[in-house]
Amino acid sequence: PTYKEPTYYPTYKPTYKPTYKPTQKKPHCKLTRYGEYGVAEKGKHHYSDKIYLYDYYFYAKLTLRNVGHYPANHVTVKFYASKNKIFGPQDKKYGYLGEYTTSLEPWKYGEFKIDAKVSWKGYRYIIAVYYPHCDHRYYTWKVIGKVHYSQR
Repeated sequence: PTYKEPTYYPTYKPTYKPTYKPTQKKPHCKLTRYGEYGVAEKGKHHYSDKIYLYDYYFYAKLTLRNVGHYPANHVTVKFYASKNKIFGPQDKKYGYLGEYTTSLEPWKYGEFKIDAKVSWKGYRYIIAVYYPHCDHRYYTWKVIGKVHYSQR
């Protein structure tokens, strides 16, 4: 048998140039709360942090803004009802009200609004849950309002 000399491959060089300078932070998409949020009675479009209902239906709304350099695809905001101001596993399991999904271009904002139905008596805090970064590693939540329901 003869000795076969190993072949050496050229080192890999990227064929693209980054769109940012090495001294800058890498581009990303990041969502922050922006503008109006809260709850409103069905048929009314004035959002506040507390409403009293005699009807079953209400609106919940949160506005987010993409302050990053990349578009945010499939941004989902989920709305939950909670007995206290802390988002926990019981709320995730039993308090789901609905969700809204859209995409956000860089430096644009979007409104996430749902029509929700009351399934309780008394009051509940309405919590909006979303992922603030595009990598979906962790979520954040915000109490957007309080809904007090009583029958007439």
